[in-house]
Amino acid sequence: MKLFNTSKGFTLLEMLIAMTILSVALLGLGQMMLLSIGGASFGNKVTEATTFAQDKMEELRTVDWNGLQDGNDSIGGAQGIQYQRAWTVVPTGKMKTVDLAVSWNDGNNHLLRITSVITN
Repeated sequence: MKLFNTSKGFTLLEMLIAMTILSVALLGLGQMMLLSIGGASFGNKVTEATTFAQDKMEELRTVDWNGLQDGNDSIGGAQGIQYQRAWTVVPTGKMKTVDLAVSWNDGNNHLLRITSVITN
């Protein structure tokens, strides 16, 4: 009598190899997710800082020409980050150059700077 091996399944070794490959792939995906979340969070902070800089620049454009001077202030963001804004005004004839810097610290120091020229 002849015995046939009709077992249709995976061996333990095949399962271990498959689990190892799967775990390495999932670890790679996890790293990509962490980088993606960090990048999106930084992008949100840069967008918020840019909005605060543009808001202050528009506010400075409405100030009387003779009252336009250097200054600084602080504003809170939606994510609990405090943004510091500082601006310098440099008169050059009938124009004033306004340099506005927005900085924040979320574990790292960041700085965003915009410059505009305001005429009389």
